[in-house]
Amino acid sequence: MSAEPATPIPPGLNTPGEAAVIDITRRRGKTAASTRGRWTTVTDHDQPRPGPDPQALFAEQAERAFNDIDRTLSDEETALVYLRTLAIVGRALEGAEAMDIITSEQLSELGALIEGMKAAPRLV
Repeated sequence: MSAEPATPIPPGLNTPGEAAVIDITRRRGKTAASTRGRWTTVTDHDQPRPGPDPQALFAEQAERAFNDIDRTLSDEETALVYLRTLAIVGRALEGAEAMDIITSEQLSELGALIEGMKAAPRLV
C-alpha cells in the first residue's frame, strides 16, 4: 500500500516548463536596515515612497513608439524633428490660449508637460 498525500497537489504545480512568478523586487522599498543598521519598524511603512520617474517612463514609451516606425530618439535627426514637433504643439497651445479655447493656467500646465517631454531624447 503506497502513501497518498493528505491534500492533493493542485494541477499545474510541479510540472515542467515556465512557472508564473511575481517579481517582488520592484515592490520592495529601501529598508531601515540599510539606512539605520536595524530592521524596519511598522511606523517606517507610513513614509511615502517615491514612485517611478515619470519622465523616464514617458521616454521609454516615446522610444517604443519611434521604434515601431524603425526610428530612435537617440538618432540626432529624429530627436531634432521630435523637439521641433513639440515646439509647434507649444505654439498651437499659445494660439488656443489667445483664442480663449484654453485658460492661461491650462497653458501653463500644458507648457510644463511639454517641457518635461523634451527630456525624452536625453533619457533613451
